[in-house]
Amino acid sequence: MDRLSAISLSQIDAFLAVVDTGSFSAAARRLNRTQPAVTYAIDKLEDLVGFPVFDRSLYRPVLTVGGKALLPQARQVAHDLARMSERARMVRADVEPEVRLVVDGQFPMSLLLPVVGRFREAWPGVPLRIMVENLSASVAAVRNGSHGIGLLASLMVNHPDFERTAVLDIDLILVAAPDHPLAAGAGRIEWDDLRRYVQIVLTDRAEPTETREFGVIAAETWRTSDLGAKHAMIRAGLGWGSLPAHLVEPDMAAGRLVALNMADTGLARRRLVYDLVWKAGIELGPATRWLASQLSSLTPV
Repeated sequence: MDRLSAISLSQIDAFLAVVDTGSFSAAARRLNRTQPAVTYAIDKLEDLVGFPVFDRSLYRPVLTVGGKALLPQARQVAHDLARMSERARMVRADVEPEVRLVVDGQFPMSLLLPVVGRFREAWPGVPLRIMVENLSASVAAVRNGSHGIGLLASLMVNHPDFERTAVLDIDLILVAAPDHPLAAGAGRIEWDDLRRYVQIVLTDRAEPTETREFGVIAAETWRTSDLGAKHAMIRAGLGWGSLPAHLVEPDMAAGRLVALNMADTGLARRRLVYDLVWKAGIELGPATRWLASQLSSLTPV
């Protein structure tokens, strides 16, 4: 058997403790061991690898070339063991192995990211998977059970399959590039004016029988399943469309996009309500419940 396979976690702990504290005595205090026990662990490690890992001729131990070469792997082993221990603790506590969240493509990610950061701190052993989908596809991810919870448009989830709680709402603004005929013309824009020009529409990847559309007005539409692509297409003057206020307000301030001067102001700026959604009758795991609690108290920034 390879001698290196006999390297123990106790020896790796001693090695890292000496590196981090700068002395054998301080490493012993950190590990709650005696100094001779730490010295023995390092001696045994050096015997197994076949070279000294510390130069002990100086006042304080200094890593040798060989010791420096082993240090990254030793830290990785310690990191992996810590993750394994945390995962074992989670399993004992019946914590789900992974949390899955689906988010509608128009939801402001700037609100979600701080919660994701807190999740990592609160549940370090639980991976978080976030899928971004649009319209029916986002609803399907919760309905079919592939994702435990979702941040979805309220108008999509008014169904007994779901339990939900309102989270926040955003504004959708009708916009076009400044040189687009709808933006460059004088006077108020009527409904029939919109129908004359290409509308850029956000679509989804759901099955055709499940796909639903909202706000389609124009006789001719160009479609994309990516909100960023829709944004870019409208900015390029390829058509007009509605976009979330948090996405387009910087463009409007810089003159890259113009809010359409609609005669019907209710059409020019519409409110989209978002709910936190989960499948009715399903018991959420503790990590998912924690995330749901955090998401239910989101506030706009």
